[in-house]
Amino acid sequence: MKVIKNLIWMSILHIKHLEELFLQYIRYLNVDLANSLINKTKYSKNINFLVPFRDIFLAFYNPEYAKSDKIVQDLDFLRKAIAKYCETLDTLNIKQINIKNKQELIECIKQNDNLRQMCCELYNSNIKFSQACESQLINQNDFKDLISNAQRSVSSIKHSFAQPLLEFNNALSHLTIFIYNGDKDDKLQNVKKAQNHIYRATLDNYKMILRFTIPNLQDNKENILKSFHSMREQEFLLLGESFIDKRIDYLCPIEKNTRKLPIVTAYKELVKIIF
Repeated sequence: MKVIKNLIWMSILHIKHLEELFLQYIRYLNVDLANSLINKTKYSKNINFLVPFRDIFLAFYNPEYAKSDKIVQDLDFLRKAIAKYCETLDTLNIKQINIKNKQELIECIKQNDNLRQMCCELYNSNIKFSQACESQLINQNDFKDLISNAQRSVSSIKHSFAQPLLEFNNALSHLTIFIYNGDKDDKLQNVKKAQNHIYRATLDNYKMILRFTIPNLQDNKENILKSFHSMREQEFLLLGESFIDKRIDYLCPIEKNTRKLPIVTAYKELVKIIF
């Protein structure tokens, strides 16, 4: 009975921490959206804040992190950083209170198996991208959109690419509005749309690894490039099909055979050949 009570308490605490993350995201959006048209930065937003939002959200799927004190520390750091960010800038009036007491909707997000699986895939692709940036196959000076982990956050990911971060931002926006509107039936399919953005973020990570490593390869470069060209061609020819369900013929550069794979899996397999 004590074990069951502890599990229930941990689940409630987990939901409260997720609620806090979404509350801080609303605060971030209030400032970011108010200043986006006049922001002189390249991305019209403070993209560095997306790194801790991403890392904390994805870490919720790690049971050890979810029940540790680290989550409290990371959320506290984020809360203080957002408060400082808001001090001198104009703000909108998207109401934080509309996020509160929506535990049932946050639980829907937490328990969504498809979303969980995609978030795990995104986390793995983030790690792989960061590791690739540290390898000799990539010259970091070639990256105009490389984001360093300037904010202290939960993960050890040192490098991120801008486009996947922006896709994650879109995903978190859809999940936030799902909670904000209190739409239990998700008539606007915001959770599914969030999954699509997370899928794209994962795919973008793998594409960028290939884009910046293939030119520097010494071994099996021709076959790897042939496989890459094949995937790019099929990707175009299958435009219009459901993005997540899209499958292509993956040409393995080593075994010289083909397998029908989901598109993100095909790109991941090709990255594995290199690393």
